[in-house]
Amino acid sequence: MRKLILTVTALASLSVLYAAPGDTTRLRVHDAVDMVWYENYDRPVTFPDEGVTYSKILMHYTMGCASTGCSDWDYTTKIELRKPLGYNDSTIADITIISEDPYDADTTWDVFEAKESFELARVITPYGGYMRTGANGYNSGWKHIHTFDVTDYAPLFQGDAEIRAFYGGWSSGFSVTIDFEFIEGTPPREVKEVRNLWQTGGDGWNYQSHTHFEQNHAVPMDVDFPGDIDGAKVRFIPSGHGFDNNTACAEFCERNYYLKLDGTQFGSENMWDDKCGENPIFPQGGTWLYDRANWCPGLRAHHFDHEITNLIQAGSTHELDLDIQQINWSGTQAPVYILETQLFLYGDHNFQTDAAIEDIIAPSNKDDYKRFNPICNHARVVIKNYGKLPLTQATIRYAVNGNNWREFQWQGNLAFDESEEVQLPLTESWEWVSQNGVNQFEVEIITPNGGSDENELNNGMVSEFETTPMLPGNLEFQLRTNTKPYETTWKLYDGYGNVLRENQPGMVANTIYRDTFDLQEGCYILRIEDSAENGLSWWANNDGSGYARLRIPGAQMAHTFQSDFGSHIEYYFTVGYTLNTPDDFLKVSPEVQVYPNPSEGLITVELGDFSESEVTVEITDAFGRTIYNEQVSIDFGSQVTKKVYDLSSSSSGNYFVHITSGLYRKTSKVIVY
Repeated sequence: MRKLILTVTALASLSVLYAAPGDTTRLRVHDAVDMVWYENYDRPVTFPDEGVTYSKILMHYTMGCASTGCSDWDYTTKIELRKPLGYNDSTIADITIISEDPYDADTTWDVFEAKESFELARVITPYGGYMRTGANGYNSGWKHIHTFDVTDYAPLFQGDAEIRAFYGGWSSGFSVTIDFEFIEGTPPREVKEVRNLWQTGGDGWNYQSHTHFEQNHAVPMDVDFPGDIDGAKVRFIPSGHGFDNNTACAEFCERNYYLKLDGTQFGSENMWDDKCGENPIFPQGGTWLYDRANWCPGLRAHHFDHEITNLIQAGSTHELDLDIQQINWSGTQAPVYILETQLFLYGDHNFQTDAAIEDIIAPSNKDDYKRFNPICNHARVVIKNYGKLPLTQATIRYAVNGNNWREFQWQGNLAFDESEEVQLPLTESWEWVSQNGVNQFEVEIITPNGGSDENELNNGMVSEFETTPMLPGNLEFQLRTNTKPYETTWKLYDGYGNVLRENQPGMVANTIYRDTFDLQEGCYILRIEDSAENGLSWWANNDGSGYARLRIPGAQMAHTFQSDFGSHIEYYFTVGYTLNTPDDFLKVSPEVQVYPNPSEGLITVELGDFSESEVTVEITDAFGRTIYNEQVSIDFGSQVTKKVYDLSSSSSGNYFVHITSGLYRKTSKVIVY
């Protein structure tokens, strides 16, 4: 059964779907809504019927360019769920002074329904200049899907509410589409209540000084914990902004936060994202690769969860306190922190043993994992423990397109709500059979802790994926260094992770290096790294411009690497067995000419720069009937190979010359009169 509510779309662009879900309700709230100026974009929503429980609730935030184009700047966006509080509030809309002495004024009030906002997601826009101008492979149709697990907000997804998309930008713009998936079933534990603690709103709090911040913003609060709860968790969502001061805080400085309960610290993390150079949205037109205060341009601000079940007493009141590591700054701009802190109150665990497949990193088409795909070797999945008991062992079964199922025996020690990335071998060519049409990777986790799983709903997952290209074994790798060659290294791996070739130390600036590979059948990975995390070429430094590419000796380029790649870039390919035909071969082609056109009947097919010894030439009429079909031997001793075909005895009309080889396809139309 599929229940559809309001405007519904099949989320075909989502790359990861549940393999055996319960009844799923899909709900779209925002539908490509333009966000073109600093504003709240609100949409009403009626959630599915009360009384239904959900094993998982997912929110898919699709960010795209606005109809007027993408903005050049990195702005904060927030997705909030707003619930009515049951009363009206008001603000002053206008004051008209009637008399100064005695003072008399006429006040106009805006009356509105009071609502409380709960942040579900915070995503920073990318530097969208390339999307706006159509540069570096982008266009105005660019989109990126961010998926959030919002199961813990279940009590809020009832009845009438509002979904707000806040856009903190001062120029156009981006678009927002919000889709929810409600998957029926039993959650890991019942969420009894969700509360807001410290909230800054979209503009954030200025950090004037440590004392000012503590006394005026992050003020300790007394929190009552009901007597009927069995667990509690605090979620903290920070992001730092602004840097026009001597410390470059808060955007470009690392600081810790500290959470305390009754004066004792129970949580602390570094509010910092050190992986901006691995951004899946690359390249960008701005300083996209600089690490920042818990965010990267185009990506989400991470949340930090702290379980406090064993620290609180149900039916009691506890003091909660928030602190941020001291900042001593001077300059023209105070550091700003956008902070949201939420408290989740739970019932008891519903499962003692519950192992789940949480995500598929590779092989996958998921937007967040573009840097790691496509692959031709080890699959990467995330498993998670939703059971009360620690997860110490399990069997993971997996296959490509349902063929050649394999098993992997996992061992570890995951407490409740903990997860781990697991690598699954897929290194042999026979494991990638049936690569026609849609490619699917299937995985499931079974026999947790050597026994049965109390919740099989989340055991399996399927991902769709693109396959890696096939290249000839004889390849030339070309690398041109920039002005800082000591930052660049490269390695060629086989499918098992063994290093086959790598750069020699002491490379010289602005120099072209060539290495020839003679590879046997197998899977290979070519990885280029930059220790400064700014690639071979980047507009915002003085390192010059380098490049890297693979070439078929004596023929065309097989692959050209993006030079503005940040920290590293990888390229997977196969030799000796076909998973795919590289797009590069279809774009950068050997020279083929068909002339004269139009023709009285005699046509010449001229072939040049082919790496294969034989090419198929087929000539068909407009109805697809074959007139000629032959294998043509390439003459490597001359610049071109010529063949003449006589169509003078055929009727006038359109004919098609099809040139194919193992790595090349082209069709030319010729008119015979």
